[in-house]
Amino acid sequence: MANPLKTALLARDRQLVGCWTMFASPLVAEAMAWTGYDMIVIDAEHTPLSAMNALHCLQAVAGTPCLPLLRLPDDNPTMIKQMMDAGAASLMVPMIDTAEQARNLVRATRYAPQGIRGFAAMHRASRFGADANYISTANESVLLIAQIETPAAVEALDDILAVEGIDGVFIGPGDLSAAMGRIGQAGSDEMLLLMEDCAKRAHAAGKPVGGLALNTAMAQRLLHAGYDFVPVSNDIALMTRAARATLQEVCGDK
Repeated sequence: MANPLKTALLARDRQLVGCWTMFASPLVAEAMAWTGYDMIVIDAEHTPLSAMNALHCLQAVAGTPCLPLLRLPDDNPTMIKQMMDAGAASLMVPMIDTAEQARNLVRATRYAPQGIRGFAAMHRASRFGADANYISTANESVLLIAQIETPAAVEALDDILAVEGIDGVFIGPGDLSAAMGRIGQAGSDEMLLLMEDCAKRAHAAGKPVGGLALNTAMAQRLLHAGYDFVPVSNDIALMTRAARATLQEVCGDK
């Protein structure tokens, strides 16, 4: 089956604005997916999301117009296999620092002979066997986004982009700023200039680039810089911000 998020990103004919869910809750993921965003990042790195939780979130989002992108905890091939069998066709993987790591990541998402993904005929990804073409199309249908989050990754960015099977990159300003000795300064002008340079390098390689925006102003700047997909904030931050604002309206400075 075609992967609509991969089709949209590789076409690069429109910019996608996304939301981000960290509640590890199918109900919240579904609610966020109905708010009008183009895509939703389901976070399994900084949340207690299990493979079963991820499956339920994917099921919840499947009935909405929003396109899911699952952010994995790491590049472990066993976890990748579980998540792909659960139906995750669009994957984003953190802390990819070298081209060799990127090549191993690609192999983990592909069936033999292109890769080492374990084979099973009966799982949600194949519609429990109902999709007779799944095995022959799975390798080409997967969307694989490498996260660039360290100075080493920025230095190796051109080599990572050149790896066949890496469809695009995502610049993570939080970890990148921390690794640069600027923890808590993910939205600084220095970081934004670096992110803009990464976008130019990705586009020179003919591949899409995404980045997390901490707020609406940062989102607009990244979009103006040509970013192809920009998730804005996350559901927990949005909820707690609204909760504090409501409390302030009711109680004032008390």
